[in-house]
Amino acid sequence: MNTNNEKLPKISRLLHIMVAIGIVGMMAMGVFMAENQAFYWYGIHKSIGVLILALAAFRVILRINHGWPKPLTQHGKIQVFMSKVVHWTLLISTILFPLSGAIMSASQGRGLYVFGVELVAKTVDLATGKSVVISESLSQIMSLVHANLMPILLVALALHIAGALKAHFVSKDATLTRMF
Repeated sequence: MNTNNEKLPKISRLLHIMVAIGIVGMMAMGVFMAENQAFYWYGIHKSIGVLILALAAFRVILRINHGWPKPLTQHGKIQVFMSKVVHWTLLISTILFPLSGAIMSASQGRGLYVFGVELVAKTVDLATGKSVVISESLSQIMSLVHANLMPILLVALALHIAGALKAHFVSKDATLTRMF
């Protein structure tokens, strides 16, 4: 993959858009479920989350293997540093967000299913029929990670969008158009 082209490879553009829409949609769905105690959506939320995790992992592997696109305009050291921080934050968050949710579910004994296909078995107390927590501490850590990633991800996303718009409207380079 040649990342110096004016237009990024189709697979990079497609993964970027799919992961972005997926993560933002899942955050909205998560807020809706939490505020409305919409427990019936959790199976779909987890299933889509696992799919997003696979797409995000593939995207990160491609990015690491093929490098980052070269900036089309010269920028100051602070702006270059901030761009790298934002990009790494977004990449790491798109992995950690669904991964923490999956680990949280599995460690709580609820299992992990993707549209009905069992990935991790549910642990059930046969006497009560209730889920048995596998690891309370792991569950709590993953719950904290899952809950606290949203504001971090939203700030990084806002900075990412602001940077793309600045490149397009202020620097007047093709950074934004090469993605679309």
